[in-house]
Amino acid sequence: MIPLDYKLFYLDSQYNNDRRNMLLKISEKLTQYDFFNNMNYINQSKYLKKFELSCYKKLINKCRIHNIKVNDNNHMFKLYYIDICYPLLISIDKNNNDFDLIENKKFIDSFINKYSKSVDTIANLTIKDYCEDYYNNIQDKLNNKITLEVKYSTIYRCYRCKQYKCTYTNRYNRSFDECVNLTIKCINCGYSWNG
Repeated sequence: MIPLDYKLFYLDSQYNNDRRNMLLKISEKLTQYDFFNNMNYINQSKYLKKFELSCYKKLINKCRIHNIKVNDNNHMFKLYYIDICYPLLISIDKNNNDFDLIENKKFIDSFINKYSKSVDTIANLTIKDYCEDYYNNIQDKLNNKITLEVKYSTIYRCYRCKQYKCTYTNRYNRSFDECVNLTIKCINCGYSWNG
């Protein structure tokens, strides 16, 4: 199917050329999906407008946060717009081979299944939102690898909690030919002192 006609958005005064071009690019990517092709022409245009409007609203909020003038002629405003829209375009492209961060087909399927109906907030989503299973799987793997084993000495006893679970570090305050200062820290309560 051919992407939607440029004239459809040309008549609407709220769209400048950059926004019209982005609408065409979004429509080009979405024509790869059955749910979009099964919509009639009017619903397709409404869906596209909501998709792009979600990006535009995020752009306005981002510009307010960074104190950038909201104006279509402002170069930074245009760059921020591109910065918001292109990651979405890449993530919904079925033919994209550069997106190796995750398994592309699973990502696209979950993205489209969840957000084929409600597209109003699509620009505010993160990878965690539209690919929860994959993200949680990676998070679990990272959490399993981060178990640190802290070695402690039973030589020193904490003054506060009276436990023999303390670590110590050597500090050289001035130079190496002078004495070493010892800093001892209790693992149990966090109290530290000089030894």
